[in-house]
Amino acid sequence: MSRKFLFIWIVSLIIHVFWMVNVGYVLPFIPHFFLLPLLIYHRQINTRNLLLIAFATGLIIDTFSGTGGLYAAALLSFAGLQKLYDRWTADPLREKSRLELNAGFLRRALIMAVQIMVFEILFYFFDGMSVTYVFFQMGNILMHGFETWFFLWIFTGLFVYKPSNT
Repeated sequence: MSRKFLFIWIVSLIIHVFWMVNVGYVLPFIPHFFLLPLLIYHRQINTRNLLLIAFATGLIIDTFSGTGGLYAAALLSFAGLQKLYDRWTADPLREKSRLELNAGFLRRALIMAVQIMVFEILFYFFDGMSVTYVFFQMGNILMHGFETWFFLWIFTGLFVYKPSNT
């Protein structure tokens, strides 16, 4: 694991915990800042380490939010689905996914939005443990997903991605 990954992972956890503890539930939703390193670096990390990081992230968030394993279950499932997605879309000659080769601004935004929505659906599924609960909460899923995407996209654009010279 690179130092940059560890730095972004720790900073995203601190931002999320700080927002959750100090801002609280003033806003109806808390953006999931801890998803940022899992969205960006999931290809550079092997499956075992990714699952360990996802579990550790979920455990830390569960400890501060008192959700009893909800985040850990959703993050483990999300990390596993990311690796499965990587296997399905991998180009054998390159490290990147076929969908992210030469990805421009809008394509990266769309890929990030889909990944965030998958996490939100998993999160609400484990919250209610039924598919009907997910459909019942679809408005909340869309709102929470959009808010998370908005904050992560701003954070990613400002601090993570470097502009390309091409």
